[in-house]
This record gives sequence, C-alpha cells and structure tokens, in this order.
Amino acid sequence: MTGTLRRSRQLSAVTGWALPGWSAGPQAGDDLFAAAVDAGYEGIQVFLPDQAAAARDAGLRHVSAISPARSGAEAEALLGMWAGGGAESLTMHLGTGFETRDEALALVESVLKASDRHGVPVLVETHRATLFQDPARTLELLATFPELRFTADLSHWYTGVELVYGDLDAKLAALQPVFERCRMVHGRISDPGCIQVVVADDDRSTHVEHFRAMWASVLAGAAASGELDVLPFVVELLPASSGYARTVDRGQGPEEEVDRWTQADVLWRIFDALEVPA
Repeated sequence: MTGTLRRSRQLSAVTGWALPGWSAGPQAGDDLFAAAVDAGYEGIQVFLPDQAAAARDAGLRHVSAISPARSGAEAEALLGMWAGGGAESLTMHLGTGFETRDEALALVESVLKASDRHGVPVLVETHRATLFQDPARTLELLATFPELRFTADLSHWYTGVELVYGDLDAKLAALQPVFERCRMVHGRISDPGCIQVVVADDDRSTHVEHFRAMWASVLAGAAASGELDVLPFVVELLPASSGYARTVDRGQGPEEEVDRWTQADVLWRIFDALEVPA
C-alpha cells in the first residue's frame, strides 16, 4: 500500500437484497446491518437517512449514501436531505447522458455549488445512463471542473462502452486523471458483455486482470492525492431482478448463479491483495 492510505471493507445495501434462500447471507426479515457487522464490514452505503441512523446504531463505523439526481433541482433536494452529517459522502448518478454541452456544464456547476452549500461531499459515479456514462465526456468535464470527485464503478465503462474494443492501454492511460480523483470504489467485476460476473480468488481471466489494473490505478491515485486516509471499497452486487446477477436453471427454474453474499468476500480479497504501482 502506498503512503498511509487504508482500504476499508464496505457493503452496498443492495448486495443483501433478495438473496436466495440458500445464501449464507441475511434473509427477508433479518437485520442487514447487524449481518454486515457480523460479517466484518465496517461501513455500508444506503439510500435514506433513517437507514443511515439504523446502520450506525448497529455498529457500522462508516455510512455513505447513494441516489440518482437527473436534474439540478433533484440534486439540490438530495443534498438538503443529507445535510447534517447523516452520510460521509453522497454517490450521485447525475443526469441522463442526453445533456448538451452547455446543459452538462451548468448541471455540474450547480451540483458542486450545492455540495459546498450543504456541506455534503458529492462523488459522481461512472454509471451508465448518466452524464458520466462516457469516459471521453467525463474527461472533458473534468478539464473544466478538476474539483470533481468520483465513485469508480468501472463495470459501467468496461461493459457499457466496451472499453476493451480498441487500444485499452491507451484508454487507461488517458483515464488517469479520473482514477486519480476516485474517492470510492464500487466492488463489481464485469466482462465485455455482462455487467456482473462470477469470479474466484485465483481468477486470472483477462477481464479480472483488467479490473485488478484499474483498481490499482485508483488506489495509487487516492494515495498520492493526500486527500484521504481511507478508501472505501463498497461491494455492490445487484440481484437478478435488477438485470445484473446472471441466472441458471438447476432443475427448479431460474435462480441466481452464485451467492452474492460470499461472492462479495471474493471481491474484497482481490482488492485487498492488490499491490499498488509506485
């Protein structure tokens, strides 16, 4: 690990949603936050302030928020809701991706000003169907607003714009300014055709190696920035009902391919074992 940056094992609340009955994780009616504490997580990402309060009461040290904001007005309302310290940061799915250049600039400027006004750090997510779905446009916006900070959900770029189609090394080199400004990682691995795939600890598939390299770049950038002591790795594995988890038929009809609760452990171990380039 470079410098004093510590990696923090955290969970997105959606990872515990709608787990199969055979999962090792919490079932319907169980306390997700207590289960997260028992599993060794030190933080969680939630959607509402009452969830944040319950998570802290359960003993989770770090709580962050996440929500979409398609307009400046929606962003203003969200930031007002989270003002007062309920979350350490707000990961935002900002915009729709259909904004003109002028609309995009105005939207980002308004959100940054609202973030300062409400005292809530905003991390815009690299997410499909948002203003930051396109890596090239993200770099253009970053050139105007170098104060932007990101939640890196790199599956949306790796799969959504088929990042490997072309010169991947050149693309990753160009994206270093983004990697250097990531202050959270969403833990999910994809391949060029599927947004959420099953991986193993010793998996050396090409797409897994690409994620190792991208995550290492984020770690190196965060450490070099001097802006934070802790980098949250928030495992975010969505259920099949969201169109993310793949399904198989084992004779009882379609069911999720893998236990997302234990798959989350694998992703954390991959991230925690990374060596950061000098």
